[in-house]
Amino acid sequence: ELKDTIGEFFENRLDASQPIGYVALDVDYYSSSVEALKIFNGPAASYLPLTLLYVDDIAEDHHNPYAGESLAINEFNAANEFRKACRHDFFEYRRIFRRATWLKHIYYLHVMDHPVRSSAPGEVSQRVLPNPLL
Repeated sequence: ELKDTIGEFFENRLDASQPIGYVALDVDYYSSSVEALKIFNGPAASYLPLTLLYVDDIAEDHHNPYAGESLAINEFNAANEFRKACRHDFFEYRRIFRRATWLKHIYYLHVMDHPVRSSAPGEVSQRVLPNPLL
């Protein structure tokens, strides 16, 4: 089962020296998607700060935010304060082949607790940027 595979992956394969940069979510069902998204519950340094996520089952007429992979993503986002999977609304405008349907399937996992982000969770840092025009 997928839940067993994810557990084995965390125990034996997750390695911050080789961070995850891309995940394809193609498991068809809500329950499988919930399990698959647990791949993002590891230490922040085990992922790129902006990890690509391909979400397969979101484009058919019967797909909606209240079922399947979309519901699993919404629940994942609600349950995780510092990890959010979001579709980039303007991603296709940055591509040569803007009408390719797969572009609508690309999400980004924002790993906001990643070490390269400006401040750690719970730690507020303020920076003052000089204005050269003043």
